Formats: sequence, C-alpha cells, structure tokens
Amino acid sequence: MRIPFRVGYLLTAASLLSALTGCSGGAPAVNAPPGGGLTGSAVRLGGPDLLDTRVVTNGVYVALANQTNLYSLPDLKNAAPKCTFPTANAKGIAVDAAGTLWVPSSASFQVTTYMKGTCKQAALTLNEPNGSPNAVAFSTTGTVYVADIVGTGGSHGLVSVYPKGASSPTSTLSDPEMIEVRGVVVDRAGDVFASGVKEQGSIVEEFKNGKMPGKLLRISTGIADGLEIDIHQNLLVVDPGARLIEAFAPPYNGAAAFTIPTRGSSEFGHLDAANKNIYVSNFSSGTVDVFKYPSGLYKYSISNGVVQDGVWGVAVMPASTN
Repeated sequence: MRIPFRVGYLLTAASLLSALTGCSGGAPAVNAPPGGGLTGSAVRLGGPDLLDTRVVTNGVYVALANQTNLYSLPDLKNAAPKCTFPTANAKGIAVDAAGTLWVPSSASFQVTTYMKGTCKQAALTLNEPNGSPNAVAFSTTGTVYVADIVGTGGSHGLVSVYPKGASSPTSTLSDPEMIEVRGVVVDRAGDVFASGVKEQGSIVEEFKNGKMPGKLLRISTGIADGLEIDIHQNLLVVDPGARLIEAFAPPYNGAAAFTIPTRGSSEFGHLDAANKNIYVSNFSSGTVDVFKYPSGLYKYSISNGVVQDGVWGVAVMPASTN
C-alpha cells in the first residue's frame, strides 16, 4: 500500500486548534497511576505534582496529537504510562546523550526540553525562527539540528543548526530540491542526513560535516520519513508507504542492505543504547511496536493510553549514540 506524501502532516483548522489546546479531537488525556503503583524502573521523588515526580531509568516517550506519554521499559505487560504531559503537534521527538528529551512542535514553532526520565519541563526552549519544527537530532559534540518541515511563510523546509547550549540557530542546511524536511539524523563523523519531499517523490540529503552544500543520496526508498543511524553507521529510513524500515550501508547508494517490515504505517523509529531493539511509532494501528535489531523479529506493542491515528513520534531513553 502506498500513502500520500503528506500523510500525517495536513491538519484541519479544528485539529490544529485541538493540538494547541489539548481539547477533544486528539488523544485522550491519560492520568498517571495512583501513588504506590510504581513498577519497572520508575522511582518516586518527593513533591506534590505526580506528573513531575516520576523518574524512569529505561523508558520510551510516545508523542500523540496533544500529549506525550512516558513508559517504563520493558513494557511486556502493556502497562499504563508513568506520566504524561501536554504537547502540540509533536512528531520527531528525540533523547540526547545526557537523557534530555527534546520535543519539536510545528504548532508552536518551538522545541521544548524535558528533564531526564521525567515529564518535567527543563529550562531550555528553542524558539525556532526559521520554520515549523518537525524533528530533532544531535551530533556527538552536542550540536542540535532541528528539521523544519516548512520554512517561514510557507517556504521550503530546512535544517536549523544550534551549537551546544545555544538558544538561537547560527546557520541552516537546505537544498532547492527539498520542499519539505521531515527527518534528521547525525552520524559519528558529524555528517547530517535530512529526509523530505521534492516535487516528485522523496529525497534524502547528506551534508558532510554538517555543512552546505548537500548531496542527494541515490538510495532506493519510497517515502523517506524518520531517520536513524546504528552503531555500524547504517542509515535507517522509516518508510510509512512501504511499511518498512530500510537500512542502507555506507556509502548509502542503491538498494537497502536489509529491511524490517513494520506492523503498520510508521513515521519514526529509534534504537535503544545497545542497538538491540528498535521502537517504531505506528499511527495506523495506534501502537508503538518493538522489534529486535537487526533481525526485525517482532517482540511486543505498547497501546495502553494511546489511540489509532494518534501515535506520531517515539524516543528511547537511554538513546543510541551510534
């Protein structure tokens, strides 16, 4: 089955208002379990706000239409989220090497951060001036790359570059062929990869050392959406149309070295720190699906507290640092 290139990105005025306000029409609010119900790797800290008093050492964040949930791993029993917090139109969420969660929001034109293993917002917020943030990635030196699905005023998408600790971008990465930018990832050498849409079809660009100009990768993929890099520097492309994760070995030309069939239309996927499992958002089924990596053997799904067509982004903690 193939799906339109803009699937999951076109919001009606009503759904956008819902995403911004957290009202009906998006994912239902999920309450944290009552005190004393902690399981897995979560521990309780002092404080009156239950949403802000859960710390998870191994977990997965799941971005829905108007909120993000945090689950403790492994979640073989499909347990309820440890906590949840409101977000607006968040998709390509990611966890950095320090455990901080970064949440890009194309609705608010911001990237917000959250403290390691919690649902508590951290101090740093990026007010993205160049467009609508859709995904975020990090270099090994701490540079933050924000993929703007479209630029300001509806111009072509691009990638904004934030040096470590900066709250404003110092440069951008773009290509005249790339109309939308959907995903972004950085390899061990500091090369930046951006996925998106051109006039006819999808595109993946490589920016050597995070610098212009970009190079079009001649890889065989359908809809290039979320991106990931494994410890062997294979480039993983999440293709919601083909319902595959396509893995390309360096130098990233031609056909995929191997593929992992997903269980539905998925936009984003992330590896855990050991690269033993990959967690994939499945918006057509309303689940996060867990597969062994690189075999692709299906393990289990998380569906407690999520809805069909509402699972957009996923981020694992601790994250893979390739």
